[in-house]
Parts: sequence; C-alpha cells; structure tokens
Amino acid sequence: MKDLIRPLLEAAITGMTGKKPDELHLEPPSDPQHGDLSTNTAMKGGGAGNPREIAQKLIDAIPKNTMIEKTEIAGPGFINFWLSDDAYRQAFSKLVGKMEEGNLGKLDLGRGKTAIT
Repeated sequence: MKDLIRPLLEAAITGMTGKKPDELHLEPPSDPQHGDLSTNTAMKGGGAGNPREIAQKLIDAIPKNTMIEKTEIAGPGFINFWLSDDAYRQAFSKLVGKMEEGNLGKLDLGRGKTAIT
C-alpha cells in the first residue's frame, strides 16, 4: 500500500520544495481509527514553518488520484491517509500477479507475516 501512496506524497513534496525528498516515512498509524497510513513529513520541515500548515500545503499539493479517499491532519502535524477501494484493488491485483509469477518471497501465514511489499 505504501508503494501506491509514496509517489503521490513525493510528487507533492517535490512540487513544494523543488527537490525529491531524501527520506519519507509512511507507516500504518498505531491506532487503525487514524487511517490506513500516516506520515510525519510535515514535522520534519526543519523549522520551515508551522507543521500543521505545512501538512495542509502537502495535502493540497498531492496530485489528483484515485488512491486516497480521505486525508486528515492530526496532532502536531501528522498526515493520516484513508485509502480508497481502488487502492485496495490495485494492491490485491499486485499480490495476485506475484502469486501467478511464483514470486511471493517469504510468506509465513501462521504468524500473519509476509515479505510482500
């Protein structure tokens, strides 16, 4: 899922700063009620302004897409993303493609873990 959102967030940052970000953290939030993915990128602005304002500018700069259903700014400037059904369909399609290729990597269903990205 990160692979679907990361390019959109990178495009927003690049559009705002003129350069591709060196580092971009995109993780599931600790509380699932806060969305599917979250980033603290706006808080890493190096003192370039209020993180919540930076977060709003990032959200506004994200290219139009069908992957993100909803965004929300939380706390000091986290950006929470809720993914659309289309994002889940694309991720599932990617998984099926890897299954058909026999290229699933390490898969341990007994522990609910997989190396699929």
